[in-house]
Amino acid sequence: MREIPESIGDLDSLESVELDYNRLQEIPESIGKLKSLRHISLTNNNFQEIPESIGNLKSLEVLSIEKHLIPDIPKLIRRLKRFQKKVKKMQFE
Repeated sequence: MREIPESIGDLDSLESVELDYNRLQEIPESIGKLKSLRHISLTNNNFQEIPESIGNLKSLEVLSIEKHLIPDIPKLIRRLKRFQKKVKKMQFE
């Protein structure tokens, strides 16, 4: 798999996504429409940025994006209510 289709945002009931080790280069903005998403794992892909829309995922509890050089992750996940305690423990402030 080389890209996540924009239509992923149409999967209203999706709760978990695991797309590790796929050489993905971009996450579509439509990912922010997944209101039920609780877990997303995107480890070891080729992302350089995460879309701002990820901050709309109010149910998100786990975001795994290891092995990426993405500088703005802390700003994005601070908007996620369920992530607040985890963010502080990880010292992203």
